[in-house]
Amino acid sequence: GMTQNLADPQQVRASEGKARFLRRQELDDLRFVLSSPLGRRFLWRLLTKCRVFESIFHASALIHYNAGQQDIGHFLVAEISEAGDEHLFVMMREANSKGETP
Repeated sequence: GMTQNLADPQQVRASEGKARFLRRQELDDLRFVLSSPLGRRFLWRLLTKCRVFESIFHASALIHYNAGQQDIGHFLVAEISEAGDEHLFVMMREANSKGETP
């Protein structure tokens, strides 16, 4: 059923297994996007838009908006790193060769 008996080790194990499977699936999805130059270019554009590589300081309430954007960017960087650090380096190299580095 929908309710889970937390004392039941078998249910706990099954639930952990499902979470691990879903996490693996998320990272595989990301690796698929990162395996394509087009996917990497799109993600790089997103990271740049999220101000991952620049200061978010602004002498107004805009700093909070910038911080929110950057938070998403940091999440993306962490996900890409977990999918494989080499992907981040490849993206940086590709952007650098096109003069798009931050």
